[in-house]
Amino acid sequence: MVTRILLLLCLSVPAFAAEVAGVKIDDKARVANAELSLAGAGLRKRAFFQVYAIGLYVADRKADAITQPGAKRVAIHMLRDVGADQFTSALSD
Repeated sequence: MVTRILLLLCLSVPAFAAEVAGVKIDDKARVANAELSLAGAGLRKRAFFQVYAIGLYVADRKADAITQPGAKRVAIHMLRDVGADQFTSALSD
């Protein structure tokens, strides 16, 4: 009985592949009909400020994330209030 309850609790907890600066990043994402896996996660810092946590999702985690064909997803979790112009400038850097 106790084993069944523990098993149900484990299955009901969402799976997180990474935690970056307190942000839990899921291990899977879906784009259209494609199931994607987390290929990597990181933190963008500016001086000593944490700006955002980011995760990259691709179909094949072992292949080159940029050149592989198919759907990809980037999930950005902002940690500070940043204007659109400042954010796009930082992304292009």
